[in-house]
Amino acid sequence: MSQERALVLGGGGVAGIAWTTGVLAGLADAGVDVGDPDRLLGTSAGAVVAAQLRLVADLAALYRAQVEPALQNHELTPPPDARAKAFAFGCRLGALDLDPVERRRRMGEMALAAETVPEPERMSVIEARLTPLGAPQPPPAAADTRHPGAQQPPHADPAHPRAGTPHPLPHSHPHPHPLPHPHSLPLPHPHPHSLPHPHSLPHPHSLPLPHPHPHSLPHPHSLPLPHPHPHSLPHAVPGWPPRPLAVVALDAHTGRTRVFDRDSGVRLADAVAASCAVPGVWPPVTIGDRRYIDGGVRSLVNLDLMAEPGRVLVIAPSRDRPLAQDALSAAVHGQITLVTPDGAARAAFGTDPLLPGTRTASARAGYAQGRAAAGSVAELWDGR
Repeated sequence: MSQERALVLGGGGVAGIAWTTGVLAGLADAGVDVGDPDRLLGTSAGAVVAAQLRLVADLAALYRAQVEPALQNHELTPPPDARAKAFAFGCRLGALDLDPVERRRRMGEMALAAETVPEPERMSVIEARLTPLGAPQPPPAAADTRHPGAQQPPHADPAHPRAGTPHPLPHSHPHPHPLPHPHSLPLPHPHPHSLPHPHSLPHPHSLPLPHPHPHSLPHPHSLPLPHPHPHSLPHAVPGWPPRPLAVVALDAHTGRTRVFDRDSGVRLADAVAASCAVPGVWPPVTIGDRRYIDGGVRSLVNLDLMAEPGRVLVIAPSRDRPLAQDALSAAVHGQITLVTPDGAARAAFGTDPLLPGTRTASARAGYAQGRAAAGSVAELWDGR
């Protein structure tokens, strides 16, 4: 049995993001910090928290960003009844004798036809989630051969309209200094008789002009740019972190499962957005020539995708039938501890966990659960 420690985070809407963050913060405050596992898998809401863990690694700060209204990111309010209609559609499909992949394909078909907010508007929300508390930018990447001297982020997709991220200014060119206004320059005061006669001056058009070598001019990408707050730039998000991270989505056209990681060749923000694209509520996410929907359509946790589980901690805001089956299987091949919402947390989620107003209460409920679960989690995580 592998001794690697794996953290698996499940879906559950905006309330699920807050609750999961609270559980992790409560565990850490109780002396059990599980925020840096050997392997990390996230689905839907869990994909957001997983990415934040790798990017920020400050659970106290992430918790405050969920529980304190002044620090909460802007979230879109889903259309009325959109979640209920999507759920009802899924139930109707579940009653049919369909292959699981075909069932997911039909969910994707419904998602592709649904009227939702524009994709860029939804993407701006996901990008803001991934730049909490001024998260650091990714390191410089290899040069972009499309434009000499330009920099390209890791795994950028040139065909994707959101593929690029701002690159650090190269250090090979000096920053031009701003010139003072001509009227502010001090002028010498020579003696009147030392000035040349006007007729002795050369005509302006006869003055020789310098001919700088083309390579001596600063490249446009070396010009200094203003540095606004990260949330004001829709594409100012970090790239994939170096530590293992995987998020689950589904191809909306085929129903096939797609697990994104740093080797997938897509932006982290696109991968997380795809994992969070609830069918019928939010738009499918375009990556290359494909569109993707929420990985929670396959399973709210996708625990079965964690091969050779070893020691696994599952934090699942919502339970479903696949989770119960996969947990039994994981227990045969390794050790597993499962944390799911208690009565107080379910009350905090309310009737729609996609509503932004559920965050504060859900985060607090998760924090209390995290502290209460610290003993059992420590036995798994630290072998206590």
